[in-house]
Amino acid sequence: MTEEMNYDDEIDLREIVQTLWNARVLIMGVVVGVTLTAFVVTSWLLPRKYQASAYLLLSKPVFVGTFDLNAFNPLPALTDLSAEASRPDVLNQVLLDPAVAESFGKEKISINEFAGSQSATALGVDRISLQVTDSDPQRVTLLANTWAEKVAQDLNKKYRFDATVRTIHSRYEQKQQAYQQAQTALEEALSGSQTVALTAQYNQKLADLNSILGIISRYEAALSELSAFETQLDAGAAAPLFQGEAIALSLPGSQSPAKDPANYLLQINGAAYANLTLSGARLIVSQKRAAHENRIAQSQREQLLLAQELPELQQKVENARSKLTELTTVRDLAKAELANLLPQEYGIRSIEQTMDLSALDIVQVSATATPPGAPVPGNVLKNTALSGMAGLMLVVMWVLLQNWWQTGGGQP
Repeated sequence: MTEEMNYDDEIDLREIVQTLWNARVLIMGVVVGVTLTAFVVTSWLLPRKYQASAYLLLSKPVFVGTFDLNAFNPLPALTDLSAEASRPDVLNQVLLDPAVAESFGKEKISINEFAGSQSATALGVDRISLQVTDSDPQRVTLLANTWAEKVAQDLNKKYRFDATVRTIHSRYEQKQQAYQQAQTALEEALSGSQTVALTAQYNQKLADLNSILGIISRYEAALSELSAFETQLDAGAAAPLFQGEAIALSLPGSQSPAKDPANYLLQINGAAYANLTLSGARLIVSQKRAAHENRIAQSQREQLLLAQELPELQQKVENARSKLTELTTVRDLAKAELANLLPQEYGIRSIEQTMDLSALDIVQVSATATPPGAPVPGNVLKNTALSGMAGLMLVVMWVLLQNWWQTGGGQP
């Protein structure tokens, strides 16, 4: 059973060939008929098409003295310029031309239809070919020439030297204005800035802090000396300490009227302390220690206050400097951009004094279209061959389908 099913599913090529051979007359008749019909239609019945071409020429580099005008007016690539010729707005200008509109009469043509009948091609390094196809030889010539005129006007308006000059002048004026605004903003910020005052205030606070730290250090050294002196007293007796000799005391500089700010030596007549006992000396040392400790505590409070003020003051100084730095950076950038445009600006000004740039066109119509003497030959051979192949495929399919149906292939 399985072998019978597999046999039924196989394609019998001999049967297909036999079927086609039996229908050879029909097949040949259909192929010949379709081919002849395509030949006749392509050769005589289809509308005749005419082609006309106009050509555009790009200007050569122009030098005035040592200045190359094209250096100030770099053009896009030729392929890009040819692509701009087919922009919808340019094609619409062609169709809106009174002469073109009159040539179509009551006929209506859309931009898409016109776009399908034209082509712009870059030739070499400086030429553009504009080709138009139409059923009327006079109209196709008008379309090609009008199109070339509109494209030249559009490209000259966009890329002509005087247009570029206006762009350069405008750009220079904008950069000059930007620089002046940045300079004015910087000057106003400097005139109203508190950077100098804040910096001076910060430096003064910092100097005060260093001075207080020095005072604390000197009083701590005086306390050490008092402790050493007190140790010597503890080793002494209850008899008078001094017998008329002079006493040399080292005192902190903050209490000194001398020129040395650190400390000074005070010579005291020992007779004043002839009856000074150990207990009296200890009392004096205790009083001095208390006074020094109070002065150290007061200085430490001042130190803490300054330590709290300095970071806030430093932040204010940094903020003021940051604003000035930002404005200076903007001013310097605007100045650099303006300096980069100066050679162009002065070069263009010297050129303008020499010649009229508005008379220098970038694109010119180098060759206008002429009415074609004969229509474009249709591709008769290609159309006939394709039609014959299509007819052959269709009739073969029809014969095979008909045979399959008649042999019961279409029955359930």
